[in-house]
Amino acid sequence: DGMRCYCVIVDKATRYTWVILSSSKDPPVDAVRQVLKKFRSKTPQRTVRLDQDRALGKSKEFLEMLQEKDVDFTPTFTGTDSSAQNGLAERPHRTLAEMVRCMLHSADLGPEYWSFALVQAVWIKNRLPHASLNCSPYEAITGEQPDLSRTRIFGSRIFARDTKKTMKLDSAVSAGRFLGYAGTSKNVHFIDSKKKLRSGHHVIFDEAHMTAPHMEAPL
Repeated sequence: DGMRCYCVIVDKATRYTWVILSSSKDPPVDAVRQVLKKFRSKTPQRTVRLDQDRALGKSKEFLEMLQEKDVDFTPTFTGTDSSAQNGLAERPHRTLAEMVRCMLHSADLGPEYWSFALVQAVWIKNRLPHASLNCSPYEAITGEQPDLSRTRIFGSRIFARDTKKTMKLDSAVSAGRFLGYAGTSKNVHFIDSKKKLRSGHHVIFDEAHMTAPHMEAPL
């Protein structure tokens, strides 16, 4: 999908995680601004912990954005080459990387789908109980228990209604592979048999790949 890097934001109070994908190394100033404005605490002691030797810590535009009146965060920096001082954000990097590798390997999908696996990994992580909380990060930030009834295995075989059929006798469904949710859990991203990225709402899941030839089913 052209994405080359990502930015992870972790809320210290709820441990909720946001991931912002980007096609370049330029700091995602606008996207981070939206998150900070919408979810900022009411207390005036609002801080953002950054690595001083990374892109965000060196970006004048990003640091100026933190000082805007409707944002108003104080940047705090880790020591040089001391990423452990920002463990709340650094540890998820490792956890998410492990999840992404497992998801791609189990689904028998190549690294070109890393961004979809990452977004799905964050979706799952936010809905798992956290050790420092009595609930999941999703419940901590929304006040509602997450609905996991539509959770599906990444890379599952799916059949979606084909809205592009032109003849009455054309197949009404298109087979594909599940890549995650599109906005809500009722809409999904998937790749069809021609490796084209699509999204749909009317889908049926075959998580065990029972409808696929034996040699084509992933691990």
